[in-house]
Amino acid sequence: MKTSFVFSLLCLGVLSACQPETASEPINSERSPTQIEAAAAPVIIAPQFALTKSEPIATDGALNFSQDCNLEGIDGILFSGDQIVISKSTKHDITGWLVNPVEKSLGNDLRLVIAGVGTTPDVWTSQLATRIDRAGVAETRGYGPELANSGFSFTADLSELLNGEYHVFVTLSNAGGLAVCDPGRQIKVID
Repeated sequence: MKTSFVFSLLCLGVLSACQPETASEPINSERSPTQIEAAAAPVIIAPQFALTKSEPIATDGALNFSQDCNLEGIDGILFSGDQIVISKSTKHDITGWLVNPVEKSLGNDLRLVIAGVGTTPDVWTSQLATRIDRAGVAETRGYGPELANSGFSFTADLSELLNGEYHVFVTLSNAGGLAVCDPGRQIKVID
């Protein structure tokens, strides 16, 4: 038994001598091997389509750009005067276009607002807007070509909303204040 142990050690030594040498990484002399960099704080990213519960948004006295904007529809269904009934079980694309006629710009800090009506008191907002090419809008309304990207789309997850009726509009920054795109759109959220 003693012989087999010694023989095993001898074989291990021979095998280790046959292994190719690997270059060891140089030691960083600027840092002690005992120093460990502090881990960066985790970056918490809100879900891409999340709506945030908000305080009511006062729009009294705010400029209404309803002549220079439109909330056109949800998931390709156009607003036609009546409210659109949608299920909160799926995500929805809310689309339209907007130009800030005062600043002759596409508007800054666009925010979708879904405000409860009547017995549905909650207000929800989202700032995640995707810009869409709407060159036809710019041409027919006489805007310059720099405003061709005036379309927008908000993809929203409505799963947290209570069933009920909501007023939908968009706010934007305007000369340090608040302006709104409010053509009077309504939705009804159901299960």
